[in-house]
This record gives sequence, structure tokens and C-alpha cells, in this order.
Amino acid sequence: MQLENELVAITMRSPMIEQATQEWLYKHFRGKIQEVKFARNIYIGEQRRKTKADFCREAGIQVMIECSIETARDCASNGIPTILLDKPWNQGPLPPGVTIVHSWSEIPAAIKTILK
Repeated sequence: MQLENELVAITMRSPMIEQATQEWLYKHFRGKIQEVKFARNIYIGEQRRKTKADFCREAGIQVMIECSIETARDCASNGIPTILLDKPWNQGPLPPGVTIVHSWSEIPAAIKTILK
């Protein structure tokens, strides 16, 4: 994926595997990800950490790339345009502000369209 934007990884992974998550991200995205944030896991009812939408607002994120329909809805409802990877678990009605893509290769074009 060739982009000219700064990338921030925001994950719902457990803090228990924070180091392993960071190592994996830096191994596969070395030099591309400027920062890693660990957000609230909405699937286990966690409340103590910020949501992905909270992090996006605070960091001024222009576009969110997401694989969770619930998070995509939350980000879009908070005014953050979101690109949602089309997966079997991501089916259902989407609010305005969510763009579906079918592969990672479609993301740069989707970002350019959103940022026009």
C-alpha cells in the first residue's frame, strides 16, 4: 500500500499482548506506522480505555480503516470517515461516512476519494 499519509495503528488487542502486537506491527509496517494506540475492546464490555473513535478525534485522524462494523459505525457517527473491509462478519446497514472496500489494494483510492 503506497500512501503519503501518516499512519497510526489503533487496536482493541489486550494490553497483555501489547509488546507482541507492537513487534508484529513494526515488523510488517516498519517505517510506516508512527504510533500504536490500544483502545477499549467493545466485544468484552471493557470501559477503562478510550474507544477508537476517541483516539481518532484526539489525534485528528482524517480517515479510519477498520474491520469491525460496530467501530466503523461509531467512528462515522463521530464524523470520522471510515473505510470498512468487506468481511462476512461486517454485513448490515451502514451509516453515511462508511466506505466499503473488498481488499487492501482498494484502500489508497478510497482514501484519495474521501480526502478530495
